[in-house]
Amino acid sequence: TCRFRHSLRLGSRGLHCCQPKLEAVSHRNFSSSSGSSSSFVFLNSVLGAAFVAAAAAEISDQEATEKAPNPEEVTTSEGPTTPTDGPTPEEIEEIDLFYSTQRFTELSEALDKYAALNNAAVLWRRARAEWEQVKADKKKFDASRVKVALDLVEQALLADETNSNAHRWKAILSNAHTEALGKRHQFLNLPTMKYHLERAIALNPRDSTAYTMLAVWKMTFVELSWVNRRIASLLGPIPDLSYEDVLHCLLKAEEVGPKAWNRNICLLGKVYYMLGDKEKAKQYIEIALSLPVYTEDDRLNETLAKEIAKKLELST
Repeated sequence: TCRFRHSLRLGSRGLHCCQPKLEAVSHRNFSSSSGSSSSFVFLNSVLGAAFVAAAAAEISDQEATEKAPNPEEVTTSEGPTTPTDGPTPEEIEEIDLFYSTQRFTELSEALDKYAALNNAAVLWRRARAEWEQVKADKKKFDASRVKVALDLVEQALLADETNSNAHRWKAILSNAHTEALGKRHQFLNLPTMKYHLERAIALNPRDSTAYTMLAVWKMTFVELSWVNRRIASLLGPIPDLSYEDVLHCLLKAEEVGPKAWNRNICLLGKVYYMLGDKEKAKQYIEIALSLPVYTEDDRLNETLAKEIAKKLELST
């Protein structure tokens, strides 16, 4: 659960946009684009849960088409595996289908067969499945299981640093883990999130979800209040970002994945409105309002679209 009050609620993937309370973490500089550990950060609750469930409602194109592990190249603590140990392309497709249709019991059973494989394609899927189990428990947030998921995705990156999905899920799960530890840890993790999102995009330029998440990362700083920005400036340089920077990421997301995520369309409407381009804002909000509503994420996106439509004096 996000610890901040929100001025803009954006969905079951947990995207929130508001003006955060700030606290000092250390005298570090987070203006570097490298996302190094020496960066100094503040975290807006726009990121409080955005990264912990950003791909929960759908499967990305790159996930569906990711090649199955090559069993000949897979090793475990017991030595090289045999070709029959790894999932076939058909099994990978079935695993992803279980995820996209939210059949999580079957998903876990399918992945359990490959628990011994040190293979990135299997490991990040196991991390994703573990995270779904955490979210399924509505009574409590099990931080220990989040750590299990984070460990799995880190193993995936050790097995294959060039796996773009593993980088995206590293961003998602590192934020979930540090959020459980407290705001200070979450603040300090922000450069890590940025690094892994940018790395995911570099490895797979068609990852529309990563572009949207990076746009949200940038919006965090754009929407800092004057008071919070003043406080932040006393503690270290902050990124010099604008709505134009946010717009660039949102447009790129739409270019590589048209209408892949309702959230991106809603945010385009919001950003164009903030930039004073009401015609384009109207265009995207009308698209957002025309999309079907099936999930909680869809309903919250619809609510956001209606709020912006009201400002544009559109009938809803």
